[in-house]
Amino acid sequence: MKSAFRIIYIPLIIFSFSSLAEEPEHVGSLISACADGQMEICDQISLLEHPAEPVSPLDAMALNFSKQTDQLELEEDKVPDLGKAYPLIIRDYFSNENISEEKRKKWFKEAALENCAQHYHMLWRMEKNWWPVDKNGNPDWRAIYPHVLDHYFGYCVYN
Repeated sequence: MKSAFRIIYIPLIIFSFSSLAEEPEHVGSLISACADGQMEICDQISLLEHPAEPVSPLDAMALNFSKQTDQLELEEDKVPDLGKAYPLIIRDYFSNENISEEKRKKWFKEAALENCAQHYHMLWRMEKNWWPVDKNGNPDWRAIYPHVLDHYFGYCVYN
């Protein structure tokens, strides 16, 4: 088994890291052009960050949630209320038809949401003092959504 690992996985790992280390020249030139004030290039980069169409089921959930945030009153003066948004995002995720009942029963912990929300809010607003924003400086709920899920599954369900 050890030799099979060395033959198959080590070259794959090396290739993966080497390809990450090399930034294509055109990416650097796009970033430079945007920094120089070419707004159409900045718009192209923005599309790379957030394509108009969702690229995964999770991205579709995040996009749908981001379209509801005005009605939910989750921000004030471009500052997100992450404590209020947290349980809404978690409930939204688990209410999705793509999430099986088995996964809901195993992972959804309603009783823990308030404490998890406060921990997340304090972590991002008080310690890190930043959050993902869109090009207009508004909270980027499409990007915040997976961050909340990452916290929930990485911290909350285990504490």
